[in-house]
Amino acid sequence: MIYQFIKKLDAKNKIGKRIISRLITEEKRIKLERYLKDGPRRKMIRQVSDAGTSHLEDILQICLQHISPVTAPLSLVSQISCSGGLLLGRLLDGHSKLHAYPHAFSVDAPDKSSWPTIDIKGKPEEWLNIFSKSIPATGIREGFKQGEEDNARFPFIYLPILERQLFIKYLESVQPLNMRQIFDAHMTACFGAWLNYQNHGLDKKFVTAYAPGLTLQNQDLNNFFEIYPDGRLISIIRDPVHWFASVSRREPQIYGDIESALGHWKKSVRGIMEAREKFGDRVCIIQFESLIDRTESV
Repeated sequence: MIYQFIKKLDAKNKIGKRIISRLITEEKRIKLERYLKDGPRRKMIRQVSDAGTSHLEDILQICLQHISPVTAPLSLVSQISCSGGLLLGRLLDGHSKLHAYPHAFSVDAPDKSSWPTIDIKGKPEEWLNIFSKSIPATGIREGFKQGEEDNARFPFIYLPILERQLFIKYLESVQPLNMRQIFDAHMTACFGAWLNYQNHGLDKKFVTAYAPGLTLQNQDLNNFFEIYPDGRLISIIRDPVHWFASVSRREPQIYGDIESALGHWKKSVRGIMEAREKFGDRVCIIQFESLIDRTESV
């Protein structure tokens, strides 16, 4: 390809860089490099798909033969609703050094804000059932939606049957198991079963995910940092006046009463500050107003 030829020139004498900068904008160049990086896997899937009939088994085998392990540490975004978590998620999504989890990181538990409880002596099928609730069936059927107020939906081509096979195969490759490897198996299976995911690569620094309410659960935070000692917690604090104006419209049944709502807000902020005191620099606190006004520096 012409682009790849120019890249070779660039490696030799920087001529290619000047040519590329004239022909392709920086944003499109990054997208093109990302596309080429995942070229072999995409090419094989296209060859199977172009045969004129559906070859699900062939697609599954191709993906199973070319597994991209996702072992980067987890960076969770967690705070009370309407504090800017979705906005931050959009900013992180598509970053070349990050894997962005496609949905809120929730589990099959009575309290959806709970960190998953995994029995290391259990069976892979049991662990898979816990994790699988993070990818709702509605998202697969109806497509990906970035926010409640944004009605636009994007194709989300995800194969639960492939997720299961990738999960099992990864676990078989990392015996003996520890708890971190079980979570790595889930992340590997999640991004591997997401067929139209465009940001594959082995040089990721973090996997980012939104975990609502985690800052309110002390034991959950302990469990998270025990599994991910290299992980991060990012929490956004929003001015309570502006926060209440937003959340009372979005969730009036929970936050419609101002005194009750402010009680929830204070509890959330206390949880964030306690987490910062306990876990130090692994907890990053961002002011919502700074995220809006000084996005690049934040």
